[in-house]
Amino acid sequence: MLFTFILKREIKIDSAPALIVHKPEKNNTLLQKRSDTKTIIPGHASKKDLKKAKKELDLKEKIQTNLQDIILYVFFTFMLLFVVHNHRPVEKCFMQSQDINNIFIQNTLEHVKTRDDIWTYINESVIPPLSRTIPYDMLKKIPENDFLLIGKFRLRQIRVNRDSCKFPDKLRKLFGLDHLGMKCTSTLNTINDDNDNYNKSWQIQSQVLPSTDEWSFQNAWDLESVPYLGERSIYGGGGYLVDMNTGPSSILKISELMLKSWIDTRTRAFFIEFVLYNPNVNMYSSVMIVFEYSSPGTVTTSFQIYTTPLSHYSTSKEITSLVFEIVFFLLTIFVSYIEIKR
Repeated sequence: MLFTFILKREIKIDSAPALIVHKPEKNNTLLQKRSDTKTIIPGHASKKDLKKAKKELDLKEKIQTNLQDIILYVFFTFMLLFVVHNHRPVEKCFMQSQDINNIFIQNTLEHVKTRDDIWTYINESVIPPLSRTIPYDMLKKIPENDFLLIGKFRLRQIRVNRDSCKFPDKLRKLFGLDHLGMKCTSTLNTINDDNDNYNKSWQIQSQVLPSTDEWSFQNAWDLESVPYLGERSIYGGGGYLVDMNTGPSSILKISELMLKSWIDTRTRAFFIEFVLYNPNVNMYSSVMIVFEYSSPGTVTTSFQIYTTPLSHYSTSKEITSLVFEIVFFLLTIFVSYIEIKR
């Protein structure tokens, strides 16, 4: 409305000469006295003046509409930022993720260069810290004491089929690859990923019903997992899974997997996954450490730590946040309705 008063100007219309009309005389005395009064009728406004007046009225309406939109979207943006930042405390989440990074990732993950290095990394940098989580020796204050391992941690791998790449027959015969028993494996895609079941070895396929051991394929629905966008490819949520404890049995299980070459040349992605809970700040962290393999065998490492509170709406502050979330939801519907209507 402020802009309306500022831009509001008096419209001047250049009129034609006025016409003077005399009212007809009547017998009534009062009307006779008023008959001497002259009535001035202005001339018609020109098209140019009417166009100018219409233009100013349209401008006034447009300014009013734009002001309403600015106020509405500023309020909408404020509500969005409030709901997002209040739902997930960024600073606390960052600090907890950084602590986990210092325990499991920093100065350790960078040393993994080969397949055998992965087993060393698990034995030295994953199992010991997870074994020292709550309830450990609380008299020894270490960073791991602040966390609680939720359930087990798991090892998961995604593989390609045997002899999955096309190798020219002439070159195969020339180099004697058939005689040597050498196989060719390609990069991973949705066509050549391995989803067969095996019997305690990658060389023998199982003819019985699939089980839930580390030699049987499990889909993403069964594992309650989601796809992962890696450095080399997009990996599905399924794969071959090993559920690991943090006790002495975990070391024996790792030795068994190493002996049977559970990670081999057909492995294209290897995941270490676990969830930690920090009761001091009431936040959970989902940790995923990823090792990606190329066809020649080079290793690319990455990790993902996602920290967030999961229990909401239990305190007065959280209930206030719930009210704002409901207002934001209704405001979103209102804004969508206005945009669709336009």
